[in-house]
Formats: sequence, C-alpha cells, structure tokens
Amino acid sequence: MNLARTRFPSLEVVDRVAAGLVTDLSARAVEFAATGKPMVVFDERINRPGDLLHDVHEVLPAAVAHDFETFAAALERMFDPASDEPREFRRRLFVEHLDVHSARRLVNRVRGSYLRSRPASPGEADRW
Repeated sequence: MNLARTRFPSLEVVDRVAAGLVTDLSARAVEFAATGKPMVVFDERINRPGDLLHDVHEVLPAAVAHDFETFAAALERMFDPASDEPREFRRRLFVEHLDVHSARRLVNRVRGSYLRSRPASPGEADRW
C-alpha cells in the first residue's frame, strides 16, 4: 500500500486501523511502536557492524529481518500471540501507556505544575 504523505497526510489515522506494519529502518517503526501492534522491520544493513547507532533487535518492538529468509519467517510469525511478550517489553521503552488518556494525563500534569508554581487564589484550586 502506498502511504505517501500526499495520499495520507496523517499516518496516525492509518496506524489506528492497521493490523500490523512491514517497514525498513525508518521513523515509521518508532511511531508505529506506540500502537503495540505487530511489526516486521526488514533492512539488509541491520547486521553490518557500525552502520547503526543501536542494536535494532534489542530496541525495536518488532521482528527484525536482515535477509529474505528471515523476512519470510518473520511474516509467518507476525500475528502469532506467542511473540507478544518480547515485543511488549521493547514497546514500553518508547510508550508507557496504551490507552486514550494521554490528553488527560498531560492536562493534569500541566494543572499540577501551574498550581504549584504560584499561590492559588481562593476558590481557584476548586475549579481545576
């Protein structure tokens, strides 16, 4: 599927309905990690020493393939529930919560910071 920005200006919408993602070593892998859905990363550079800053196998919550044989095997296992535990561990490196309450947490944090930074006028704290 062609996910060019000209066709889908906001890929987050596509992420919500996608069952999984097959990608290379692009920023899409990190963005998609927030969904907690299965992912396969395929790139021939993965096993070449010095080409990457981090070991992709340890960081990305995805099956990682460096050749077509491992890629085909990763696709076969992509939706296998037995592979969820390692993926969940690595996903938590990027995203703490998988829910719809991020905005609420942000507002509460800003409110708490705002109220601590200056004395509240009478009744002001009750509005928050």
